[in-house]
Amino acid sequence: AGFYYIPGTDTCIKLGGYLRAEVALGSNAVYGPANGAPAGAHNRTSNYYTMRARQDLNIDTRTATEYGVVRTFFDATFSWTTGGYVGTGSATGATGYTGTTAGTAVINPTDGGTSGGSLGVYYAFIQFAGFTMGKAVSQFD
Repeated sequence: AGFYYIPGTDTCIKLGGYLRAEVALGSNAVYGPANGAPAGAHNRTSNYYTMRARQDLNIDTRTATEYGVVRTFFDATFSWTTGGYVGTGSATGATGYTGTTAGTAVINPTDGGTSGGSLGVYYAFIQFAGFTMGKAVSQFD
């Protein structure tokens, strides 16, 4: 139940997931109101909005073979958050954009430390003949 039979094959597939989006207007960060520096100035050194999104995708396939059913399963989540502008402390008013760069840590704690994107794989496995291979729930949990 819930699977789609792929015509011409012995395979059924089920796709699932969700998308969650959030926008904070008049804010320099999701958790910070725009009432202090630099966000309260509402100029080029602050964002007018902050966006976050999280998507979850799961794919479940079942294929009938002579030796039994082959099952593949994949479940992953993708998250993304915009960064925020902060002053660098120079007298010229130079600013810096916070967020993540490849190979660096998150440098903007004002939005919950989530600036940039991330990928999380919950499950990715193949089941066949009583064996499970890949990332799955442990038998010892």
